[in-house]
Amino acid sequence: MGEWKTAGRGRRSVDDALWKRFQTAQDAFFDARRSASDAEDEALAGNVEAKEAAVVEAEALLPLTDLDNAKRQLRAIQDRFEDAGRVPRADVARLNKRMGVVEKAVRDAEDAQWNSRNPERASRHGCRRPGSRPRSANSRPISPPRRRPETSAR
Repeated sequence: MGEWKTAGRGRRSVDDALWKRFQTAQDAFFDARRSASDAEDEALAGNVEAKEAAVVEAEALLPLTDLDNAKRQLRAIQDRFEDAGRVPRADVARLNKRMGVVEKAVRDAEDAQWNSRNPERASRHGCRRPGSRPRSANSRPISPPRRRPETSAR
């Protein structure tokens, strides 16, 4: 294949012959690559069912009711999902996306739970304890302005 690129320009008939050889070699290479890829996808097709079952089981956790239980179950499901092995390229994105939706829902619920109990966030907003009302910056009592003592300037 490299011969065609290094040959440079020549007569039209020579260029056409070199291009034909290059195109034939390229087609043979890509056909062999495609058939190897198809054979690999066929061998990995059996893993799709196992991953699909893990995804369906994970999707059954939604909507989340018990976060701790859902996290524990999701870890076991993720292990089965990974243990299922590789799948054909056509199925990778679809399965990963569906599993990602469940993982994101658990992360979001975990973040919401943490933010509702986060002592740093509460202190930044002026709360003394969760559930108490935040203090505003101007909540200190306003003292009257100081008066200077009167002096006689006579």
